[in-house]
Amino acid sequence: MPYIGGCLSVNAMKIVVGGRRTHRNRPEVDDWMGELASKVMHLRGRVKPPIKVKLFGKFRENRRPDLDNLFKAVFDGLKRGLDIDDKHFIPVSEGFELGHLEQKLVITLEEVGR
Repeated sequence: MPYIGGCLSVNAMKIVVGGRRTHRNRPEVDDWMGELASKVMHLRGRVKPPIKVKLFGKFRENRRPDLDNLFKAVFDGLKRGLDIDDKHFIPVSEGFELGHLEQKLVITLEEVGR
């Protein structure tokens, strides 16, 4: 999945109105989650929880995000696509590489116990 910037972080994904975060996501975050959901929808009903969600980042430079802060957006997109409550997802941060022109997040799903 493309990395669209800091708006994917749990700290910045909500719309701020009058200095307060709302319950709504930024439009670009909703679009990103929808794209992720469409990529995994073919797995709906074929994967069983619990599911390890492995996240690996490919970034341009050292100003990289904290991967742990991206799991909320990833989980919400997967929840939409798989129709599985995100309480059944286990986050696994697999690190990152620098020096990539195209920034992206590599998301791997693995059923636990298989």
